[in-house]
Amino acid sequence: MERNARSSVWLVSWLLMIQGRLKDYPIADLLGLISNGQKSGVLTVKLDEREARIHFEMGKVLYARVEDGANLGEYLVRFELMNPEEIQNLIARQHKENPHTPLGMMAVRSGNINEEDLKRALEAQCLDATTEVLIWNDNQRSRFDFKERGPDASQVPTQHIFDPMALLLEATRRLDEWRRGQVKPYDVFEVALEASNPPPTLSVGEWELLHLVDGQRSAASIAAELDIPEGETYRRLFLLLERNLLRRADVRPEDPWVLIVTESHTTRRLNTMTLTRERYRVMHADSLEKAKELLEERRPNTILLDWANAVEAAKQLRGVKGKNLTPIIAIVKEEPRQGGFFNRNNNTVSNLRFLLKPYSEMQLLASVLAVTGRSV
Repeated sequence: MERNARSSVWLVSWLLMIQGRLKDYPIADLLGLISNGQKSGVLTVKLDEREARIHFEMGKVLYARVEDGANLGEYLVRFELMNPEEIQNLIARQHKENPHTPLGMMAVRSGNINEEDLKRALEAQCLDATTEVLIWNDNQRSRFDFKERGPDASQVPTQHIFDPMALLLEATRRLDEWRRGQVKPYDVFEVALEASNPPPTLSVGEWELLHLVDGQRSAASIAAELDIPEGETYRRLFLLLERNLLRRADVRPEDPWVLIVTESHTTRRLNTMTLTRERYRVMHADSLEKAKELLEERRPNTILLDWANAVEAAKQLRGVKGKNLTPIIAIVKEEPRQGGFFNRNNNTVSNLRFLLKPYSEMQLLASVLAVTGRSV
């Protein structure tokens, strides 16, 4: 037993000094070593351009997130604990008062949510991040490093901590379920209850799914409505399809494309969720260069632009050949003096409209509807 204890201590010390591949050091072993060694620090896992970070305090998980994945604000909206406009106001306060204060703590202090609400959202975020890292586990290109934090270093101030092995166990169970079958995000279904006589015995969650199926909405649009993981929605739809309670729609609607151009991860995620719910398909760009590349590949129905100098940014996007007529909705703090619609005769930008911060979901959808012309 003493030898095993010494071996464990040596492995933890060795882990803290290296970087490696998940293929060689599986995520279950890494989490176990950090947990058993009661280490504090950050485990970073990378797969190509994607990155996940899991923050530890004395071997327990404080916080976890995939960098391009859902942030805490999105979970608060998904769980109907806050709305997008409240999140925008909270972020504005965060930037003005103290950029280092965690959004969840500010939401509690402001009275928007309570500690149990925060714990629920944080746990969902940590579990989703753990699930994503577990998916990367067998990829040869996945790499990790763990940086231990000193006792005097700043840390995430929260009273909520989670057992990494419990997160891993639940993530493994979840993946085992998902691998049995899932529909694709842009599959469209119709209800086929007439094929079942007598009416089927279904759970409340299954009836809720059937209620959202209308022959028009994609699986991704349905998933955006629910407070369960996206992959779980696809699994449940697959099971209903297997039971012949759903069938694939004969005609798939051509949902409009919206290109979101922003450096703000929160803006991108929240606007994507709102638009996806209402049957829009979304592309993303975090730079004007990336936006130009996407415009050369595809013509979106509109561009949603959240940029520091919206008019100048819009001029650059107008420079993409053949895309000078694509409507642009610029998200701004205040509307420029020239008004909400520009034309080339005064050397500005044609077909440019403005959406003022903070804005509600309905204001966003109304702005997009005005330029796409599609009823939602």
